[in-house]
This record gives sequence, C-alpha cells and structure tokens, in this order.
Amino acid sequence: MPQFSQTLDVLRGAREIVALDRKLYRVNKLIMIDQMVCEPINMRVNHWPKAEDYAYNPDLILEYRKTLMDGLGVGFNPPTRKLFLARGHSRRSYNQDELLQIAESYGFEAFYPEKHSFKEQVETFAQAKCIVGPSGAAFANSIFCQKDTRLLSWLVSNYSGFCSYSNIATTVGTHLRYIFVDADTEIKSTFDAYNATYHVDEARFEQTIEKMVTSSDW
Repeated sequence: MPQFSQTLDVLRGAREIVALDRKLYRVNKLIMIDQMVCEPINMRVNHWPKAEDYAYNPDLILEYRKTLMDGLGVGFNPPTRKLFLARGHSRRSYNQDELLQIAESYGFEAFYPEKHSFKEQVETFAQAKCIVGPSGAAFANSIFCQKDTRLLSWLVSNYSGFCSYSNIATTVGTHLRYIFVDADTEIKSTFDAYNATYHVDEARFEQTIEKMVTSSDW
C-alpha cells in the first residue's frame, strides 16, 4: 500500500530498508520494538472485545504524531472542514448513500481516504472540525485531529467493548461518540463481523448529526 511506504519514508530518515525473503535467519543481536498499542484482532467464536483487552502508550502516540506531522510539514490551523468518511468498496456494506445525503445537508463532504496520499490524509484530518463515518482503518487517522474535534462512528453492537479509536480520542483530546447497530444476519465471531452488512437508522443518524454540528454539548 503506497500510504504505508510513505509513512515509512518519513520515519526511516536516511536509514536503509532491507527486505528479507521468506527463509530462516540467525541473528546475533535482535532489537524488538514494542507496539504503541496492543489489541485483539481475530478472537474465538462467541468472544468479543472488552476494554481490558486493550493497552496503549499515549506519550508514544503523541510523539509518533509529532514526528510524522513535522516530517510531512503539516501543522494545525483553525479547523473548518466537516468530513464523511466514505468507502469505495462493499466490505461491511451499509446504507452509505442515504447517510451521506443527510450529512451533506449539514455541510459535510465525502472523503475517500484510500484515494489520497498519506500526506493528504494527514492534512485533511488536521483541518477537520467534525468527522463521521463507519468504524474502520480510516479512523486511525484521527490521531492527526485537533483537540476538541467531534467524531461520530458506528459499528455492530457486538463491538460495544471496542476501544481502538476511543483510546486515540482520549490521547489527542477529541470527542468520539458511537451509534451501535445490529448486523443483518447473525454473526458469531469477529471474523464474521469483518464482513457483516447492516443498516443505520437514518432518523437517529440525522438527529445525532444535528446535535454534532449545533449543540455546545457533545
């Protein structure tokens, strides 16, 4: 993925990247770098994420953000944009067109992250004052949002203990809210949930969007 290589280019500086092929290596001295976050990915059938399954290093997350933004030459200006994170694929499909139409009536614009370079994604999230969209990898970019940015996401109710993006929100000072929905068919595992289709109630969505853009309390 080009966005991944663009991220690596910012962080590696002048260091050479050596790709290893699929064979065994004997290493005299190996340095393993701890992850900034630890979280469950694929869980056993009928097991769902809980808050205690997550751990994260907020200081390192903030240092990582600063290093990337400085390396890309991206800074913070007064936020003005309202984004609807749209998908161009059918995975976890939902009534996107209907929700986007509602969001556009409140001044939101469709943004497809996969169509933009990594720098463009960072710049866009740094300019946003409101962001809505389905839970997914695009929300990892909320690390680049400014303090007090308002975020709204939705995902299946089995994931009520999901903490990936709420941990980021706590770290950078954004305000994240969720709408929980039920999958169209029974799901028994996190693997099932990855491809599950669902429907977001449009009246509830509009009510939440209106509060997001007009209320002093979010």
